[in-house]
Amino acid sequence: MPKRYRFTLVPGHNSRRRAVGFLEEIFGRGDLDAKSRFDLLESKRPKQFQLLNSRFGHWLARQVYDKYFHGWPGLYRGCFVFKWEDRHIPQRMYGFLCHPMPDTAPGFELCILVIYATKEDDTDPTILNRLNKLLSDADAKEAIAVLFPEFSEKESWTN
Repeated sequence: MPKRYRFTLVPGHNSRRRAVGFLEEIFGRGDLDAKSRFDLLESKRPKQFQLLNSRFGHWLARQVYDKYFHGWPGLYRGCFVFKWEDRHIPQRMYGFLCHPMPDTAPGFELCILVIYATKEDDTDPTILNRLNKLLSDADAKEAIAVLFPEFSEKESWTN
């Protein structure tokens, strides 16, 4: 059976304690567009690309900036978002957090970005529900385990 997802780390955005990466669909609905949008920013909107990268840097440094990134409580506690504006239009990269090395580095946290969206009012719950489904998707876990083999050995890998 062909692989459904591909996982890649964002170059330069990893440390001993945290890393940022992208989960993309190889075949499927095509709604996992964070990586393609990130690549488009790099080539077409370099200032926006630099701004988003600075948000990654703040998160990697374990800083707290709800204006730049945040998670949610309760049902969506594993979901995460990076935020910025382009021409006064709110831009979002949605994903989820996990601990892919529970034995060798249990404190290591990985932010896996999957969906790009613009935001008008409240966050669209269909995005958060999609992220929650990916949190328990065996194919997604398998793709991430290519770079984090310990990841596939555990039943639970979320926060």
